[in-house]
Amino acid sequence: MTTLNHSAGGSAMTLLTAVFTPFGPDGSLDLDVVVDQADAISHWGSRGVYVGGTAGEGASMTTAERMALLERWCEVAAGRFDVIAHVGHTSLAEARDLAAHARHAGAHAISAVPPYFHRPADAAAVADFFARVTQARCARAPRGRAEPMTVRPNVLVIQADQFRWNCTGAAANPDVETPM
Repeated sequence: MTTLNHSAGGSAMTLLTAVFTPFGPDGSLDLDVVVDQADAISHWGSRGVYVGGTAGEGASMTTAERMALLERWCEVAAGRFDVIAHVGHTSLAEARDLAAHARHAGAHAISAVPPYFHRPADAAAVADFFARVTQARCARAPRGRAEPMTVRPNVLVIQADQFRWNCTGAAANPDVETPM
């Protein structure tokens, strides 16, 4: 993953496009349409796309479909705009696989919603969930330490230059225990 080309810290606002997922008449992914979507988004001047979130039907797709969709977006973006992958899932293991895949596929950042069927006990439980997601599957990632760029209610974004991995089991937040 590489550094995002925009910042939320300044006075100027950057709009990102939450993209819809194209499906064929039979309900399968229609990845050929992504090229046309990407060309339109580039023409509009959007600085980035958000793939697989609520507008992109992420929760309704299989993990394999989400991975294929993200790979296609990373391929067609080709430096024209940032790709942010939604990796949230009701399964921690699946969210971790999606996070590791996002890094491998070339996404510029990831985001995730916290568990949404069973309310976490407190803020520490939410932080623990995000720490575990950011650590991802170490077999697919280089060593390092995951450090969140921004934490906001219901959203975690990890910028690429801060998206490092820890294969020893240490938590992204040293105050939150994160057993592997």
